Amino acid sequence: MDTLSKSPARKVFLRADDFGASPGSNEAIIDAIDCRSILNVGVMAVGPSLDHCLDALIERQDEICIGMHATINSEWTTTRWGPVAPVDTVSSLVAGDDAFLKNPKESNERIRLSEMQIELEAQLAFLRKKGLELSYLDTHMGFQWIEGVDEWLADFAARESLIYTELPKWSKIRFKNTPDLRRLQTSALIEKVAAVAGDNSIWISHPAYPEPVTRSFGQAVSDRRGREAKILIDPDFQESLQNFQLLLARFDD
Repeated sequence: MDTLSKSPARKVFLRADDFGASPGSNEAIIDAIDCRSILNVGVMAVGPSLDHCLDALIERQDEICIGMHATINSEWTTTRWGPVAPVDTVSSLVAGDDAFLKNPKESNERIRLSEMQIELEAQLAFLRKKGLELSYLDTHMGFQWIEGVDEWLADFAARESLIYTELPKWSKIRFKNTPDLRRLQTSALIEKVAAVAGDNSIWISHPAYPEPVTRSFGQAVSDRRGREAKILIDPDFQESLQNFQLLLARFDD
């Protein structure tokens, strides 16, 4: 603590993903914005709950940085989502129920790059039509490793004046050989983050209050996301950031 308190403040880019995935996700993200804990929000154009609290997000968009959480997968069993583009134009991305395939591995085996491009361009246009001012682009479930995708996404982001946060300059904060960090007290979690945060470090969160849609993702997922939501609105969160000389930042700062 003493060493950290004497160090210069370091920026950390805390990002809330999956706005649109469930009502509980949207409500938790709005509350975290109001607590100044979340300054970057990734929005899923294909999210089945996109319109829930969307007006509240738009009202706050001058205070935060909003990104397109590009999505070509639908990983849950009972809550499914599919493309914005007409299904017949992106058939290599969908399963028999016209929702997306479950994971990037499946997509890698079937995807036509041209159809992915059609879908992601449609997602961007859809979010902008909703009134969102987008500043960055990231990927849901990290599908940029599929051959040809990362290069196209980087070019797409550049053409659309978006910050592409999957570039090598951005590093994800990852914890190895550590039990579920969300069971830690808030100050202990921030201490773990401070120990590994470096330049351009992105800390990804998925806050969500428990409700039927969030619970449909599975009890373990619902519990974990509920714990994240509580941490982000905990009064100790901001104090702990200051104690460990961490400064929350926007991607467009």
